Amino acid sequence: DYVFLLTMHHIVSDGWSMQVFARELAELYAAFAAGRPSPLAELPIQYADFALWQRERLEGEVLGRQLAYWQQQLAGLAGLELPTDRPRPPVASFRGDQLDVRLAPALVGGLKRLSAQAGTTLFMTLLAAFTTLLQRYTGQADIVVGAPIAGRNRAELEPLIGFFVNTLVLRIDQAGNPRFRQLLERVRAVTLAAYAHEEVPFEKLVEELQPVRDLSRNPLCQVAFQLFTAPPATLPASATPSTIAQMSRHYHTLLAAVVANPEQRLSDLPLLTSEERQRLLVEWNDTGSGYPQAVSVDTLFKRQVELNADRVAMVYGGEQLTYNELDRRANRLACYLRTRGIGPESLVGLCLDRSPAMVVAILGIVKAGGAYLPLDPSYPPERLAFMLEDSRAALVLTSWALKDRVAAVAKVDIINLEQVWSEIDIEPEETLAVQTGPDHLLYVMYTSGSTGVPKGIGIPHRAVIRLVCNTNYIALDESDRVAQASNSAFDAMTFELWGALLNGACLVGISQEVLLSPSELARTLRQYGITTLFLTTALFNQIAQTAGSAFKEMRHVLFGGEAVIPHWVAEVLTHGPPQRLLHVYGPTENTTFSTWYLVDEVPPGATTIPIGRSLANDAVYILDRHLNPVPVGIVGELYLSGPGLARGYFNHPALTAEKFLPNPYASEPGARMYRTGDLARFLPNGNVEFLGRTDHQVKLRGFRIELGEIEAVLGQHPAVQQAVVLLHQNIQGEKKLIAYVVPVKSSRPTVTDLYSHLQQRLPDYMIPGAFILLNELPLTPNGKLDRQALPAPDTIRPELVNAYEPPRNKVEETLATIWADLLGIERVGIYDNFFEIGGHSLLATQLVSRIENAFHVEIPLRTVFEASTVASLAQVLINMQRESRETDTVRIVPLENELTLQQIDQISDEEVEDQLRKLLEETGK
Repeated sequence: DYVFLLTMHHIVSDGWSMQVFARELAELYAAFAAGRPSPLAELPIQYADFALWQRERLEGEVLGRQLAYWQQQLAGLAGLELPTDRPRPPVASFRGDQLDVRLAPALVGGLKRLSAQAGTTLFMTLLAAFTTLLQRYTGQADIVVGAPIAGRNRAELEPLIGFFVNTLVLRIDQAGNPRFRQLLERVRAVTLAAYAHEEVPFEKLVEELQPVRDLSRNPLCQVAFQLFTAPPATLPASATPSTIAQMSRHYHTLLAAVVANPEQRLSDLPLLTSEERQRLLVEWNDTGSGYPQAVSVDTLFKRQVELNADRVAMVYGGEQLTYNELDRRANRLACYLRTRGIGPESLVGLCLDRSPAMVVAILGIVKAGGAYLPLDPSYPPERLAFMLEDSRAALVLTSWALKDRVAAVAKVDIINLEQVWSEIDIEPEETLAVQTGPDHLLYVMYTSGSTGVPKGIGIPHRAVIRLVCNTNYIALDESDRVAQASNSAFDAMTFELWGALLNGACLVGISQEVLLSPSELARTLRQYGITTLFLTTALFNQIAQTAGSAFKEMRHVLFGGEAVIPHWVAEVLTHGPPQRLLHVYGPTENTTFSTWYLVDEVPPGATTIPIGRSLANDAVYILDRHLNPVPVGIVGELYLSGPGLARGYFNHPALTAEKFLPNPYASEPGARMYRTGDLARFLPNGNVEFLGRTDHQVKLRGFRIELGEIEAVLGQHPAVQQAVVLLHQNIQGEKKLIAYVVPVKSSRPTVTDLYSHLQQRLPDYMIPGAFILLNELPLTPNGKLDRQALPAPDTIRPELVNAYEPPRNKVEETLATIWADLLGIERVGIYDNFFEIGGHSLLATQLVSRIENAFHVEIPLRTVFEASTVASLAQVLINMQRESRETDTVRIVPLENELTLQQIDQISDEEVEDQLRKLLEETGK
């Protein structure tokens, strides 16, 4: 036997050519074997004749006319975002596989009959169904498919061997959710128009249109569709065989549906099998547990008082209270509040620093039947005033330190708890008989709003009980010590406070300063034997970088609030993980946590960590824009349902109706589901992977931020014509808000002006870290804002009110260098404010660490907030050296260079600076 191998480069042949070659080779072989001459007729033309003819055709008006069609047809084209199982490689590898799928003869016959009735070809009908499948997989209504054509539109070209193939770019508009028969009409029109303009080679089209090039994908179209008698199918290396098999099943289901009823709208065409629907909607949401459903939070707390009367309920610094002591204090306050008219559904503002008084106040409000409204003392007065007015709070509880701040904005009664404790102490210490049930309001929490003002979210008792009692992600008991590390206006505090007090555990207060210092936090965790800690992802990352073993003695560490960096999770797993490391997710509208994932490994090359499965008694759905469940692996919008849902948006019924929808998949009547606006997909094992947002809401350092609110407030500045805000992430994974500002004509606001304007109206976490002035905002060809074209922040020092002042000595020079490196700008003036030029609390902790390394000195974090310029901070360091006689813990210079206390007392500031300079020179700083 002999084997004949032939290799032909695609530049001189195509699929049609191979058929011509095989046929003619067989004819020649048979003839020569029989001793006959060649039976092949002389060709009328050669490939060179075709090439010359094509060149002539494409140099005149034919090219101009056909190009004009394609330029109009493909204007504003976006890439197809088809989901993949693996990250797309930077450069396409072209490795793949094939999957053979057979359509039943009856189905093929039905498709041919439908094509004849609609006046389309079988290719057009199959293409219409295929683009519908792509639309359902991607959520994009503008679908672009490449259709290879033979390119032999003249009879004399058919017997030639050569490369004639061209690719037509077919852009199918599925907007408006048409019926399938209507889509067939659109596909027919697009296909016929494309064939009428088929002479422009694909490479010429790419050259003329100049799409943004990406080596990981093909230009213009990323999916091809071709109808053969025996079709070869390619499998991209970024997908697994099971995913392609699933895709083919869905295509088969869809084809059967369009044959059965072509009048169905695209959104009504089924993709999922009954088994898939059962798994997605029922099996993966089978999380029921017997949590206490008919009681209120205060009732459950009272049970813990009875069980653990003498156990310590909370520790804040040097103060601690047992459950019995905490209960008696809260009862007295509840009685006092009842005399002020507080009862079920009454809302009480709470403006207190983290302290035992805050916990007593919350319990007192709840025991009186009321609901609490956390008011962060650091919020600007304008925001506090809005929250109090919008919520219609009955009164506000506060302290001596914060009374004046509250009085400046509150139009309701203010109770200074420190001032009236003597009156409260004479109230009865027995529990009030209040008829509070699981559906009564427990608290209202405000989050950022896209319209420019925050929105309040009302949470009932039932939702919190479902969060912390008899759930599936954590089991807290009397032996646990839970860190209370969150701001009172951040809903993670709900988990900390009630997770401890409704399970007999001890609540341990951690100050903001300790929380932001990794070394101090690690020390505090050990000192108090804390077993349970929640951290925002940003804080978790920071501790993983500098104190990765801080969690190894703990039972539960939970982190979440924004996209995670797997590298830092792996660091914690490597250096001593807690017993349970949990990645949690959830919006305030579903009471703190909605899903959880137990992290026990980070696969090599992982780009994300799943957010896991739903909490007990909750349900998670991933739906398309028409509320259909999407298949496994396909991106959709995340919807949440169950007892964790908020009542809605406080005093905003229209917004509540828009976001809290009837649940069509629940068995119980009246069930609702919350539309999160988050994009996600189910993984094959039932875990959920978070993939971003459908809108311009972002998460930064654990806080939810509507970029539209910042833009609206910026737009109120008299010198601002337009403003856009983005969340920017650098190559190190660090995130910050960037504001792009178009000033009004003849005006140029400084960063200081804009920073000050926002600081008076927004919380610190919503103030951009950089401001970029533009003459105009970039637009797409369709006239919409082109966010991708906005420039990345550069390293140039921003334009401030203060002119640049260079360092005057070695101390200032070293500090300025540290600041510039930390903030990513080329230079820092000595009077530049750390927070105006991009600093924030987490960066401040890194600044303290670098200062300690450079100067061999320990400084508290608050120093950066109090001395926020290079000049003032340098002076602090100098003063610390002068005052070192009062303490042995502050040492700026090594022992061998240390001056005597008498010398320090006698030398001038300039001489201290000189000593610091010498140290820096010697240590190479």
